[in-house]
Amino acid sequence: MGSKRSLRCSIGRLGSIRQKREWLRRTISLSLSLFVTRSVCALQVTKESERSPMVCPKPPYVGACLCGAVRVKVTASPLLTLVCHCRDCHKFSASAYSLTTMFPSDSFSYTGEVIKGGLHSNERAHYFCASCLNFIYSRIEGADWRVNLRTSVLDQAASFEPFVELMTDEKMPWVDVSVVHSFSQFPQSLDDLQTLLDGYAKWWQRSGAADDS
Repeated sequence: MGSKRSLRCSIGRLGSIRQKREWLRRTISLSLSLFVTRSVCALQVTKESERSPMVCPKPPYVGACLCGAVRVKVTASPLLTLVCHCRDCHKFSASAYSLTTMFPSDSFSYTGEVIKGGLHSNERAHYFCASCLNFIYSRIEGADWRVNLRTSVLDQAASFEPFVELMTDEKMPWVDVSVVHSFSQFPQSLDDLQTLLDGYAKWWQRSGAADDS
């Protein structure tokens, strides 16, 4: 009898140990899950509240088309960097969105032959390399003071982080771009555009890449 009672006690203790181990495993797993979740949330909050542009080299900036026949040079800091999700840009770029960096017109120059292409009009002209047909830049009627350069043409393209995204109503549903401002359509007025330009100028200065002048 004594040996049977001792065996039952041992089995009971074994079950208790197994239960404790399972409880401990679940507790540790839950704690780790909560820790990771809180850490990710904290990182997201920090990212948005302390958002700064990437450190970018100071001008001049240079670049070229795919074949190298057209070369560009810019001697001033950008006015604005943006992503456009409109359907035209999907087709223009053969991608989910286009990347544009605005520069003062008098700071922009190029060598090589370019031709007009794309869906241009009297209000908007798009220029492509005559050899490889790489999209280079655009000019807007009534906005002669700026040129819209295709960011990817620049050698330092990765440094020109987009500040704003436009036409999110037409954005591909699986696209997620990290920007400071988002617009469902285009800015509705020159005042809206100027507000973006002013905001970008302050944001750009925080990168440490503002013109020495």
